[in-house]
Amino acid sequence: MYIGKNLLLFIPVLLSGCTAQDLPVDIGSELEPFDVPLVELEKDAKPITTLNEQCKRFVNHYRYYCRTSNIATYNEEIRIICERYRTYCSDR
Repeated sequence: MYIGKNLLLFIPVLLSGCTAQDLPVDIGSELEPFDVPLVELEKDAKPITTLNEQCKRFVNHYRYYCRTSNIATYNEEIRIICERYRTYCSDR
């Protein structure tokens, strides 16, 4: 879970008004254990498809948006996608 920098800055301010009697005695009892095997975590970190497969899959999109039409000339997001496609897939 992502906690923004701004929220982290306010935690000491929020906790400064708390006293010991306001906090639960056993904080660990409320938390569930983190017992996900490392193999399962590594699966999420690995790409599902290879770059070659992605290049083949998006070649028609590239041809239309970056070659046939002029959308990339006035749309910066499309232009960036076209540049990335050329960078990653030009030699494939």
